[in-house]
Amino acid sequence: MSRPLLLLLSACLLVGCGARPSPANPLAGVRTLTLASVSGVSASELSPGLGLDLESALRRSLAVRGYQIRDTEGGEASVRASWFQEARLLPDGRREVHLGISLSIFDRSGERVFSARSARTTPAGQWNGDRVAAEVSHLLRSLPESGAP
Repeated sequence: MSRPLLLLLSACLLVGCGARPSPANPLAGVRTLTLASVSGVSASELSPGLGLDLESALRRSLAVRGYQIRDTEGGEASVRASWFQEARLLPDGRREVHLGISLSIFDRSGERVFSARSARTTPAGQWNGDRVAAEVSHLLRSLPESGAP
């Protein structure tokens, strides 16, 4: 292939790649979110208050991003949070429960428009309010601010 033809082909490919529109933010224009009850792991697997800690951390983190939270229907999208667990067998044969958090946001049609899940689980006994808040903040780091285009 001749050098000018190769340069022309390369330029066309670069222009074609750069001309792609960026995907639209599915949460553009969303300002109000309905927060569903926290679900998942049974209360016996959670330390007391962790369900409320998760709900409080969600409210704070979403408010920082400009979202208004509604407790009843009527939000422009809905947030669902849940605890999930993994059982690990320790070398001595005991079973240790590890927990993680899963967050999803659904638009009015029920389509999931945002999802985040703990990459690593943590032993159930190591969760507390501060740990929950840090994990929620980490999971929501890629959530666009309210009204972002």
